[in-house]
Amino acid sequence: MPVLTNSRHEHFVQGLISGATATSAYIGAGYSKNGAAQSAQRLLKQSEIQARKAELERGIEGQFVAGQIADRQYRLAILQDLLDRLLALIEERAP
Repeated sequence: MPVLTNSRHEHFVQGLISGATATSAYIGAGYSKNGAAQSAQRLLKQSEIQARKAELERGIEGQFVAGQIADRQYRLAILQDLLDRLLALIEERAP
């Protein structure tokens, strides 16, 4: 799903993804503080808001998984290097 055409709705979803409460995200998107809690809950129920939020969450999850894989590959490379040097040292000292 592309960026929402209503910029306030997009800012609202971005706020939610950033970890803000629905009320804070609603106010941060430029809406009035008056009745913000109820209005934010109403906005959360809209299908386009839910779809955009889910899409952004999937993107964040994908980035997290990719980061975890890269971190594990880096640690594996360090361990492989250490093992190679230890085996070379053992072979060098063998009678």
